[in-house]
Amino acid sequence: ALSKAIRVGRNARTPIEARMDFWAAVARGAQAVTFLDVEGGAGPAVLSLGETIGIVTRNQALFVPLRARKGGIRGVTGASGAPVEVTLLESADALVIVGINYAPSVQKVTINFEPEIPEAIWQNLETSTSVNFVMGRGGPFLEHTFSPRDTLVLMIRKKLR
Repeated sequence: ALSKAIRVGRNARTPIEARMDFWAAVARGAQAVTFLDVEGGAGPAVLSLGETIGIVTRNQALFVPLRARKGGIRGVTGASGAPVEVTLLESADALVIVGINYAPSVQKVTINFEPEIPEAIWQNLETSTSVNFVMGRGGPFLEHTFSPRDTLVLMIRKKLR
């Protein structure tokens, strides 16, 4: 089980950077993530990350270990050469897409998926809004504009309860 400790607070990662680090750790297979306030205890920097942690605890489909899915994403275009990373994860219960813009600038991208990726309504876990993909000739795609140092986390359940 991989674990990741993220140091936050003065002279460490800001809450925005820690949020990116958290989703990047999930996308890379971390089974445990710990936030450590360099001041000790649960200071303001750690407490500000409560919303991100709340996303996980409110979505039971994320309790099952996620694994990187081979294939599924044909490519990401339009990122002006800046680092925008998109990972497709899956468990028995869900498919999860984690997109991260590491750049300090806005990045408008098109994420192209393989035809087998469901064109259904996906849930944006950070905003609780619905996201629809567009069906193109080669499969579904999603156009998304990332803010600087921003994340996009989408989920769809495989099974209905």
